Amino acid sequence: MTMSQAEMERTKQVAASSWWLFLLQGIAALVIGVLLLTATEQTVTVLVALLGIYWMVSGVFNIVAALAGHVPDHKWWVIVAGVISIMAGLAVLRNMAWSAVIVTGLAVLILGVAALINGVVTIFAGRNQNGQRERSWASLFLGILYVIFGFLVLGNVLMSAVALVLAVAVWGIIGGIVLIILAFRVKKLATV
Repeated sequence: MTMSQAEMERTKQVAASSWWLFLLQGIAALVIGVLLLTATEQTVTVLVALLGIYWMVSGVFNIVAALAGHVPDHKWWVIVAGVISIMAGLAVLRNMAWSAVIVTGLAVLILGVAALINGVVTIFAGRNQNGQRERSWASLFLGILYVIFGFLVLGNVLMSAVALVLAVAVWGIIGGIVLIILAFRVKKLATV
């Protein structure tokens, strides 16, 4: 299915009119990336504080939506989830230093366990590739790499947490620059 000329023009105009959203997202990513590199501890603390605030606001919205009847099924589960979300947000905001360590460490643990699981699944998926020798060897090799990565991450959680923060910083800087460039390219669509 192809787009008609009118649909193509409408899509261009919508994208061109919202170019500034890409620009704002790019600037935010770039600023967070630079701050993670230059003021790591303070930036992680602020990001964790924002996570705590998000959990509190999300919990309040869940409870209000459930009580207002906007959640017809499983209303009580939504209320319980909202209360837990508010409690988690309060816990994060009351213990900022510990929360920053715990949230970063938990992210690393999840990453390590996910890599191990992904590796094992990839290895077994590669064994079940009947008659496709190249594919099975590639799956086996990739699965082994995942498992090694998982063990490396889980073997030194502190070093992995530092590496994760640095990786997010670099990702933010590169992604921010790409989004800023994209914003100005999208803006040009209106003039083309």
